[in-house]
Amino acid sequence: MAPSSLFISLLLAILLCICPTNARPLKISESMLNFICSKTEDPAFCKQALKSDPRTATTDLQGLSQVAVDLANATAAGTYPLIQTQLNQTKDPALKQQYTVCLDSYKEAIDNIEYAREKLSSKDYIAANQAASACMTDATKCQDATTTTEAFSLPQETKKLFQLCKITFLISVRLSAIN
Repeated sequence: MAPSSLFISLLLAILLCICPTNARPLKISESMLNFICSKTEDPAFCKQALKSDPRTATTDLQGLSQVAVDLANATAAGTYPLIQTQLNQTKDPALKQQYTVCLDSYKEAIDNIEYAREKLSSKDYIAANQAASACMTDATKCQDATTTTEAFSLPQETKKLFQLCKITFLISVRLSAIN
């Protein structure tokens, strides 16, 4: 093999090794999960929630953002009709007010989660970050409005929604830092 051919082959081999454009994305590491979850109020919940989705074991950080947004959406979408049912069934004016605030907050949260999903898909991580932050605010509004505990698990579901929105927020911050 001529020296120039050897040099070109060697150069191509080096470029293929260091250029990630053709490489498959790296799966999320345990240390990255620990890093993200350590920034939450409940790291154990964070890891359990993310690991509850089988995609987490084989995805990269971009894919993990979709896992987080899907978990937040499932929580918000599952709780919204329960709030609506409680609102329709209660006769207590104070509870009606609380449920009305929460119903509005959850509607906004669902909209913000969907917007975050769109922005994460288009790699607009700053907008996704803002939408996830708005979702956290929506959860906080409901949490602040809820002054009584009922058989319905609204306070727990709202705390869970806040945490899942925060996980989405933290992942979008991390994505914006590395892209």
